[in-house]
Amino acid sequence: MKRVFNLVLFSLLGLYIFSAPVKAQERNIFRRDCNYVSEYDESTEKWSEWKQGTNTFVFNINENSDIRWHYHSGKIEILRNMGGKEEKNNDNGISYQAIEVMDEEGRMGTIALYENGLVFIYFQGFIFKFSP
Repeated sequence: MKRVFNLVLFSLLGLYIFSAPVKAQERNIFRRDCNYVSEYDESTEKWSEWKQGTNTFVFNINENSDIRWHYHSGKIEILRNMGGKEEKNNDNGISYQAIEVMDEEGRMGTIALYENGLVFIYFQGFIFKFSP
């Protein structure tokens, strides 16, 4: 009886060990490391000069495909995926994916991931772009 119990226990443990990486792969977890940031000034309608600032975005961190944002300052914020995914090309023909997100304060915004490595974050009152 003990032998059967051990066999079942090890089988379940093996299934758990091998299913965890598969679930991560199914979610397509990936990250985008950015070393520069620029802010859009709505009053002048111009982008600021690029400033050095390491930011990391980890996409699809859970079953809801939320995003974890590691700020240059060390702060970590979860951007809740609210759906509304769009796949488009910009005026220069560069493709991107954009989704609606909610920050930890409940503000609604959009994050866009471009094929050339840029990440844009739009919230009412500010727009940032990040570059590798």
